[in-house]
Amino acid sequence: MVGIDSNVILRFVNHDDKAQTDKARKFIDNLNGDNRGYISIVALVEVLWVLESRYKRSKKELRDFLSYLLESSKFSVQYADVIAAIIISEHYRSKDISDQIIAELGLRAGCSNTITFDKRAATIPGMQLLK
Repeated sequence: MVGIDSNVILRFVNHDDKAQTDKARKFIDNLNGDNRGYISIVALVEVLWVLESRYKRSKKELRDFLSYLLESSKFSVQYADVIAAIIISEHYRSKDISDQIIAELGLRAGCSNTITFDKRAATIPGMQLLK
C-alpha cells in the first residue's frame, strides 16, 4: 500500500494540468487489490474542500466520487465507514461534507459536540455554534 496526497487525487479528478494528470492517471491505473492507494482523512477532506469550493462540484458529483473511492479495490480510505454513513445521510445534500466529517469524527471520539463559528455547520448533528 502507498499513501496518496491530495494533489495527486485532484489531478486525477480535474485534468487541469496535462502532465500531472497523465502521471496521476498512470499511477492510479497501476493500483489494484494487492497494491492499494491509501487516502487519509486529511487528504480526502482537502480534496473535497477544493472540489466543492474552487471547482464548484455538485453534491451529486462529490457523492459519486466518494462512492467510487469506497467501492474501488484500488483504494483504502481512512474512516471509510464514516464517509459511507455521511454520503447516505439526509444532511449531505445541504451541508458541507468537510464539516460533516469533522462533526462525525468528533462524535465517534466521544465528544459531546464540536464547537464552531460557522452558522451553517452548526445545524449539523454533533456541531454547536459558539456564541
